[in-house]
Amino acid sequence: METPLEHILSNFHRQEILSYMAEYPENFQEANAMALSNKQPFHSESF
Repeated sequence: METPLEHILSNFHRQEILSYMAEYPENFQEANAMALSNKQPFHSESF
């Protein structure tokens, strides 16, 4: 099951993602962990 942040990253456009991260900065660590992981499609090479 995907987290709310995974849903945002999968279904929203860049500006919406930036707005979400500005509103919910507590999700930064989760976003950083996803970027550094090999989990598809959230690793850093996919952005």
